[in-house]
Amino acid sequence: MRGARVVPIGLLVMHLLIAGYVVSLMLVRYQQAQQERDAQRAITDHEREQTEALRRRVDSLEAIKEGLRADDPYVIEKMARSLHGYRSPGDISPPPMNSP
Repeated sequence: MRGARVVPIGLLVMHLLIAGYVVSLMLVRYQQAQQERDAQRAITDHEREQTEALRRRVDSLEAIKEGLRADDPYVIEKMARSLHGYRSPGDISPPPMNSP
């Protein structure tokens, strides 16, 4: 075995230990990044749901605004009932809820 280079076993073990340590650090960082992405995704989904709810609310308010501008009697009656508690003769009110 002329010219063959013999690597001491200690050096080989040291390199394997260092490589294992580096790989474990990379795995921990990968898991942390994955947790951060999952948390950000949950926040994004929640904000998207809130945005959609607000859009529906804006659409509803715009429809009411247009009804008021057009003097729509249905919209005017609905607003009077909800804002001032107006009732027509013969309306049935739901019973009050009992507090637990």
